This record gives sequence, C-alpha cells and structure tokens, in this order.
Amino acid sequence: MQNQLFRRYWAFIFTLSLVFTLLIANLPSYALTVKDVPNPRREYAGWVTDMVDMLSPQAESQLNQMISQLEKQNGTEIAIVTVPETKPSPTPKEFTTELFNTWGIGKGGKDNGLLFLISKGDRRTEIETGYGIESILPDAKVGNILRQHVTPQFKKGNFEAGIITGTKALIRELGGNVQQASTEISYQAPSTAVTPQAQNTNPFIFLLLVLIALPLWRFIILPLTRFIFKIFAPTSSKREELSPSGTTRRSHITKKVCSRNSSSSSSSSSNDYSSDYSSSSSSDYSSSSSSDFGGGDSGGGGGGDDW
Repeated sequence: MQNQLFRRYWAFIFTLSLVFTLLIANLPSYALTVKDVPNPRREYAGWVTDMVDMLSPQAESQLNQMISQLEKQNGTEIAIVTVPETKPSPTPKEFTTELFNTWGIGKGGKDNGLLFLISKGDRRTEIETGYGIESILPDAKVGNILRQHVTPQFKKGNFEAGIITGTKALIRELGGNVQQASTEISYQAPSTAVTPQAQNTNPFIFLLLVLIALPLWRFIILPLTRFIFKIFAPTSSKREELSPSGTTRRSHITKKVCSRNSSSSSSSSSNDYSSDYSSSSSSDYSSSSSSDFGGGDSGGGGGGDDW
C-alpha cells in the first residue's frame, strides 16, 4: 500500500514539474499581433489601451478626457497604446502602421487620426499620423516632440509623465486646448524593462530541459527519495505481533502525508495581456457616442525614437 502511494506521489510531482517547465519555456515565445491589442473605442468608448501598466487609472482618465475634448473641438482622433513588444512584426513602425490602418483612426474622408504607440520590450516610441494632419504634424515636428517631451522622461523611467506631456504637445499642435497645469504626476517605480533578447528563446531549450530532467529524476532524485523514505517510513506493513490474548494484530505505522496546494501557472497568451487591461465606463469621459474609430483610410507619416 505504501509503495503504491509512494509511486503515485512522485509521479504527480514529476508530471507537475514537466508542466511547469513547459509553461516557463513557452512564456518568452509569445508573439503579439495587432488583433491581440484591445480596441479602446469598442472596449469602453475611450482612447487608451495600456497593456503593460505604464499608466495609473488617474493618468488614463486624464488622457481620455483630453483626447475626448480635442475630438469634440475639431474631430481629430488620438489613440494611445502601450504594448509589451511588436514582434513578429519586422519593425515597430510597421506594427504601428498596421494597427493604425486596422482600427481606422480618424474620421472617414478626413484622415485626421493619430496613433501614439509605446513598445516597452523594443524600448521604442512610434507616432503614426493620418494624411489629413500630415501638414500640421510633419515628420520633423513629430520627431522634435518625441525628443523634447517624451524620450527624456522615458529615460528616467517616468512613463506617465512622458506620455502625458507628449500627448499635450500633440494636442496643442492639433489646435486643441489643454490645461496649463504642471505635468508633474505621481508614478510607480518602473519595473525592469523587458529586453527583446529575452523574448527570443529557442524552442529546443524545452527539449534540452526535458532530456536533462528525465535522467536526473530517474537515477538521482528518485533513488535518493526512496532511500530517505525507507529510513523514516519503513514499509514493513506486514509485520505482525502477538497481542496479550494470543490474537494477532497489525502494528500501527504512523504515516504523515503532506498535501501541497499547487497552483497552476496560467498560460501566456493573448488573453493574459488583455486581462490586465484596466477599463473604465464610458460615462467617465465626454467622448462621442461612436463605439469605434471614425474610419480613417491610412496613415501617412509620423516618427519614432528609442529611449
């Protein structure tokens, strides 16, 4: 009986270890596509999608209010998106252009949309502009805004301050009115940035881990565990001793089995990214009643910068 329990126990531990190894090995291989990015207009009639928690709820609310006011003034639409990385797209610029065109940012026929995208893993900021506002925000001016208002803050880890000050500068250029209050806002200490190299794990690493784990369990850990188990919990369950009345009784072997509550790690998929996405009700913002972007045709220009 004890031998059977022993085998089941270690078979469970071994299976759990393999599952955990599989999950860890597959985490870095996650690939983000534009379809995995939640559309804020459809989600909650807002303008911000923060997939990597660079923004506090207060900062996100402030950005939504400013963009909604601009959209009411002259119809210009701005989307702000933070993503963990832009792979497997060849470049962050191509990812930004594809997302801009997929959502159709800007009003139809006017192409007055703008996409402000921050890729934390690539350490890259991209701004895509529609053809309708390219004369107001040419590539050179977009680059200056990034270098003066956004990148210096990002290099210090002040992501909220960089996004808000950059958005205010863009809104001013687009003819909107923003509050002249100080842009100093509270922010949480930035977490360690995910480098692109950390995301490129070879799939054969998992096979290598399995090949190492199998002999390790078979020839080292399992025999050692059996030896220890025999010392502290001998399997002499068939030993019998006579009772004072001459009848036989089994010797009582006290055995304690520690049960462990193992919580399975959730798989890294596109739902993980969207589950942390903080949503707010549309009543918090004075945005238009549209449940989507206006249907702009395509992006025309813009710029980007590394931090």
